[in-house]
Amino acid sequence: MIGFESLRKSMQGASIRGTLAHSHMLVGPDGIGKSPLAEVLARLILRPEAPDDPRPLIDRMIVGPDGKSIGVDEVRKIIQETNARPFEGRRKVIWIRQADLLTVQAQNALLKTIEEPPEGVFFILTTTTSDALLPTIRSRCALHALRPLPKETMRAYLETVHALNGAPLEEALAISMGIPGRADAFLTDPLFRAKADAALSFLAELSAVKSLDDDKALGILRCSAKIAKEGPEEFIENLLLVLRDVSILKVSKDVKGLIFLYNMDSMQRLAQRFTMARIQRIMDVLDSARRLLAPGRNINRETVMDRTMFRLVEET
Repeated sequence: MIGFESLRKSMQGASIRGTLAHSHMLVGPDGIGKSPLAEVLARLILRPEAPDDPRPLIDRMIVGPDGKSIGVDEVRKIIQETNARPFEGRRKVIWIRQADLLTVQAQNALLKTIEEPPEGVFFILTTTTSDALLPTIRSRCALHALRPLPKETMRAYLETVHALNGAPLEEALAISMGIPGRADAFLTDPLFRAKADAALSFLAELSAVKSLDDDKALGILRCSAKIAKEGPEEFIENLLLVLRDVSILKVSKDVKGLIFLYNMDSMQRLAQRFTMARIQRIMDVLDSARRLLAPGRNINRETVMDRTMFRLVEET
């Protein structure tokens, strides 16, 4: 894995000394490296003297969402596993992936075990956000916030792993935002670029809307159901990132801070079409929608997107 060397070293030292906290929460955006770090941490716990031993980890249980959530039934299995003796050594690791999808009932059922696990049992929770977890769960865990990596680290990664240089390196570095997984997806997953391009195209269409009843406006209103089905959170995030870049281009010719460096032509056209005032109004609408769609909110996504599309068209 890339990055977080100091965290890994401190965890290994604590594991060897026997002072490692029994519950850990790794929080960070998708692609930052939560899963590789959880794998490293599990090996440091189970084999502190030989974490590079490639043999499979027997005393590790991995739990993730079955559908849209992690419920009480899964927690019962976790509790049962914590009470069973390890096959090797004296330690066991329970790794809960996408822990923000634990239902409130599941979190309450887990609380006593995560607060006072049997001797030798360690918990690792990975999540993009800790906000959906109860304060009582968060307070029982050592919190590790995984921040975007420095540019120098990302540059070295792109040079060595992807053999990039020149303009392709700068474009991948810009869109990565310090997150290795974003760079990987940009370079290897056509869908990632297609979603970014879709945000650019949507804003180009929105910039052409002149009134509520013209064809461009109707086309935007019709796309809300599709966006709600395919994932409105990612779509909204991409729109906000594009608008951030457009705002920079409105006031500066310096492109060093841009994210969508790979598609400068489209960005410059958008900068010519939008006023700063309209950009701000659109960003306010999108930010409101993002808050409504936050994890833990029981809300109809299609209704949110219908209202959001209408408000965007209103801001012509």
